[in-house]
Amino acid sequence: MMLQDVMIYRADFMSRSISWIVRFLISAYLWISILNSQGTLLGYDIPRMLSYFLLIQIVFSFVSSGAGFQVANDIQSGELSTKMVMPVDYILLYMSKEIGRNIFFFIFNLFLYVGTIVLFPDYFQINTSIIHIALGMISMFFGFLIIFSMTFMIGMLAFWISHASRLIFTFFALITFLSGLIIPLEFFPENFKKILDLSPFPYLFYFPTHIMQVEVINYEIYKGFLTQIFYVIFLISSTYFIFNTGLKKYEAVGR
Repeated sequence: MMLQDVMIYRADFMSRSISWIVRFLISAYLWISILNSQGTLLGYDIPRMLSYFLLIQIVFSFVSSGAGFQVANDIQSGELSTKMVMPVDYILLYMSKEIGRNIFFFIFNLFLYVGTIVLFPDYFQINTSIIHIALGMISMFFGFLIIFSMTFMIGMLAFWISHASRLIFTFFALITFLSGLIIPLEFFPENFKKILDLSPFPYLFYFPTHIMQVEVINYEIYKGFLTQIFYVIFLISSTYFIFNTGLKKYEAVGR
């Protein structure tokens, strides 16, 4: 159903695709200019930096989630009443829809950027180990569950406030900076990065990308997986708790 949805709204699909390509090209131009003058920065040369931003675009296409906007709209419009009488779990319904849509965009981006690597092999440095790719895919799924839960919880604030969707825009601005979309996290000050590593933000986009770039699966990778699993369990449990709490205050007169 989500594949049909994507194909029906072709303008939305094309605009997303163009935005991802433009974002990658801007990042590539910026860092090529910097590294041409500096050589390397913190172990990043041009092929590794371009590979980082190419991989993070692929990861972003699967991990991203805008479910919070739909949840906030359901609560504010009363559409939640219609969804609640369906013979499916409300949270799992939106999770399935997001996964269905993201798989399509992930496959599209995979072909697009793999084609870029084939055409310009000297500019990219990708770890093709099956173990690294498999662990990266698992980490991507965990990252999706984390961001889905967080956006869903922010959307459910509509049980108590009028415009929860505005908070989601603030949240997206925050994760854009703190999840490695703009700059690799190695470039942050060391003390700030230690604090950031305790938050869920690095495990959305940066960590899956990092797995597919490191040469050896070491202790830090295993520690990162344990942190992801902790946040997945904690956030999904919190999502159900907030949802059940919010339902006690929910009213939809006339529906």
